[in-house]
Amino acid sequence: MNINISKSLQDLRREKGNTQEELANYLSISIQAVSKWERAEGYPDITLLPKIAAFYGVSVDDLLGVGELRKHDLIKKYRTRALELNGRGMVSEAVSVWREALAEFPEDHEVMSELARYLYEEFTVTKRAESLNEAIRLCEKILAKSTDREMRSFAINYLTAFYKALGDHKKSMEAAAMGGSMYHSKDFLVSEAAYDDEVIYTHYFTGEKITGDQWRKSTISEFAEILAHVLDYTNTVDPLTRHEFILNMLKLLYSDGFYGAAARRVANSHYHCARIYAERGDEKKTREHLEGMARFAKQYETLPQEFTFKSPILNGLKRYNETAPSRKWSEHFLKRITEEEYGSRTFDRYREEAWFKKIIAELEGKAGIRQAGDPV
Repeated sequence: MNINISKSLQDLRREKGNTQEELANYLSISIQAVSKWERAEGYPDITLLPKIAAFYGVSVDDLLGVGELRKHDLIKKYRTRALELNGRGMVSEAVSVWREALAEFPEDHEVMSELARYLYEEFTVTKRAESLNEAIRLCEKILAKSTDREMRSFAINYLTAFYKALGDHKKSMEAAAMGGSMYHSKDFLVSEAAYDDEVIYTHYFTGEKITGDQWRKSTISEFAEILAHVLDYTNTVDPLTRHEFILNMLKLLYSDGFYGAAARRVANSHYHCARIYAERGDEKKTREHLEGMARFAKQYETLPQEFTFKSPILNGLKRYNETAPSRKWSEHFLKRITEEEYGSRTFDRYREEAWFKKIIAELEGKAGIRQAGDPV
């Protein structure tokens, strides 16, 4: 109860623009007592709770944090429902779940952020600009009203992507310019400041206590993903050099062959390398990369909901896969190497080869393939 009251008193005072002295005078107690409550060094007598709640115009449940805990549990249930639907390819139904959540919590920025994210997912499927425009309005509302740094960061990231998807380069760049330098980011600074065993935060979905050690390993993984992402857009470096660098970098990081969510990016880089080698007529390299593409597409699709990395650098880092497994990545790459609209003729010379037919069968789900954690 201490922690909930402490945070509630701090938040309410800042939200209402009051001072500790004003609350102390209202309750006829010392300012030192109010200060101790906010520092979680004590808590009010139970007989004072209704008066404190009345002073701030909230319920006693809200003051104790009970209302916030109830809201957190309900939002978690909405999230679980949406993830299950999205995992089955029912993205519009998942959007409806978050619309329902927003109707219940109309000013909650976390709910707005989730709805915006799913509207973007809907746009990628339907190509309806209305979905993206609604997502943009939600993000702009978050930026206009939220003082939470993390919520604002989400909104800025989303707006950068959403405006780019709409083809509005100017607004995409304006949103990107609101972001901070990597060296001033929370990830970088907390990695420098935190002790190994210090609890940094509680995971929003699982309730796990995240320590400084876990934070650093997570940051290493995320920075590698950022570097790979930036390389994808570095057009002054030839594609083969870019994608082979990405593959080599991630192979060092995930040296035991289990890549977690990064398996999707690895599958994509293998595909691009395979295309280049096929154009050069190098069958050995083409086969090697197409097999890697299929293997890591399958690894990504079969990720468990919870997993722990065991590679030396990331050893002990826990991750949670919030998206239910689906075959969409195998299907995605199957289209890329078989359908003419994706330039599949690049692989025409290999179509009758037994190894190529085996890869097709694997992507179609008709043959065995190495699973997550198998050696590369």
